[in-house]
Amino acid sequence: TLFRSSCDAFGIIAAKKLREFISRHRPDAIIFTFKPTLLQEKISNQHTHVSLEGERITAVHIKSKLKPQDRGLAGFFYFSKGALFEELDNVPQDPENELIADHFLKHLVTTGKKIYGFQLECYIHVGTVPEYLEYKFWSSYSKVLAN
Repeated sequence: TLFRSSCDAFGIIAAKKLREFISRHRPDAIIFTFKPTLLQEKISNQHTHVSLEGERITAVHIKSKLKPQDRGLAGFFYFSKGALFEELDNVPQDPENELIADHFLKHLVTTGKKIYGFQLECYIHVGTVPEYLEYKFWSSYSKVLAN
């Protein structure tokens, strides 16, 4: 089992719910997802999104969004076994974008692996300037309210 996380995000994962989720679905991998904020909706071309059928991921949209109900890809991943990484050499090149973990997960989905989405209860992403400024605003605003 391997858990991978990105460097520009923070999320709270309910450990008990995750264990139950893994036990129920027996996924090859999990993409942790988030419901986009209004700001993230405006800059949806700067995030990868996923389409789901129930809790199973049916498509990964690199730096785009297909449907309003698509969830954001949080940058946290669970892999059930290391053998999945033998597929890395088979990931198609993307001339428009640098290859990132999202491309690998997209490849796993398109090749029929059992990839599921687990929605984070709390998610903060500061990977773009507008998101960082939004975070900074709400962070200082909450300090004012606390006093």
